[in-house]
Amino acid sequence: MHINYYFINFKKKMKMKKATLFGAVALMLGTVLFTSCKKDFTCLCTIDGQEDVEFSIPKTTKSLAKTACESSTQYAGWNCKLK
Repeated sequence: MHINYYFINFKKKMKMKKATLFGAVALMLGTVLFTSCKKDFTCLCTIDGQEDVEFSIPKTTKSLAKTACESSTQYAGWNCKLK
């Protein structure tokens, strides 16, 4: 009877270890996959084909920075691109 109890207890411990390991791996993957890479970007604008103007877009994702930069082209004669 003592051996049977030890075996059942051992199986429960192994299941808990596997569950803990699986949870830790899932947490690490979730952190890597769902965090966005935020950094500073620079937008370069040419006004009427002559003057270059640069401005920075701080701590954002590349897609949002591109949208913000390209929305600057709404001004007449401005041609902006993300650097």
